[in-house]
Amino acid sequence: RNLEKYPSRPRLLRFQNCDNCRISGVSLINSPMFHLTLIGNNNEISNIIVNADIIGETDAFDISGNGNYVHNVEVTNGDECVTVKNPTTNFLAENIVCHYSAGCNMGSFGNGPSNTAISNVYYRNVTMYNSEAGAQIKTYPNNLGYVKNVTYEDFKLVEVDYPIALNLFWCPHENCPPADGTLTVSDVYYKNFKGTEYGNSRPAVLLHCIPEHKCTNINFIDVNIVASNGRPTYDTIINACGSGIPTIPRC
Repeated sequence: RNLEKYPSRPRLLRFQNCDNCRISGVSLINSPMFHLTLIGNNNEISNIIVNADIIGETDAFDISGNGNYVHNVEVTNGDECVTVKNPTTNFLAENIVCHYSAGCNMGSFGNGPSNTAISNVYYRNVTMYNSEAGAQIKTYPNNLGYVKNVTYEDFKLVEVDYPIALNLFWCPHENCPPADGTLTVSDVYYKNFKGTEYGNSRPAVLLHCIPEHKCTNINFIDVNIVASNGRPTYDTIINACGSGIPTIPRC
């Protein structure tokens, strides 16, 4: 969004090959592009405020590596809040507040054979206000690898466009490539989701997976999402199986 208006925008902070670091107690204001990117292992990010104009491509936290921990942060930015990038394992994010956000996401992964490797990811105690997405996993349909053992728990949603989305056909700026990827998504849990989807214009739960590689063991526990205008919500489930809501078939 607006990249043609603001080309070649610089990023604010990027930590690469960073292990056993602690980043805490700062405010990041109006970065021209991504605010904080961290690539490394066993790092901790906490007690940070991010506040940005809504111009797009202003992700708050983009994290990859092993054993990273993000907690007690608040974000207002119009783009991604706390996002897992590839590769990641043993990641924990908790006590997160996001305003006007694009979600607490994984991805996007692709476009192309990027050998995604995501496992053991846990988000808990997250509040989303007036956001495009709540909990979202997104990838192009020609991606390879796996996403497994993921838990999103204790989400409060206030007027969120896509409260829960697992979309393997995520192609925002171009036509989707052929769905010839082999990415597998399995053992995902959505627990204690409460709140409102904005206006009943989009599915409360969107699962769109590749036919030859169905998303498996996608589970919903104590999920209660209603439309902000009082109308019934609806789900879109394509090539996924699991438990916990009437619209998903059993595996």
